[in-house]
Amino acid sequence: MFDRVSYVEELTVEQRNKLNWRIAEGIKNKDVFTSDADVRYFETEDFLEEVNLERDFEARGQLIEYRQYKNSIGEM
Repeated sequence: MFDRVSYVEELTVEQRNKLNWRIAEGIKNKDVFTSDADVRYFETEDFLEEVNLERDFEARGQLIEYRQYKNSIGEM
């Protein structure tokens, strides 16, 4: 099993850059009922979960299939 990523501080520089980009895009495209803090929180939680999913698939030797699936549905 792998250690789950729970904190932003555990991310690589590349992962932090990707997360920062997603937060900036989320803030730019948010609706009037959503605060910037909400966008930061939910984008961070979603990103950490994605990192952990990739680690899980990698530990099971299925990372390539997982990424192919994500590409096929347009999430990468």
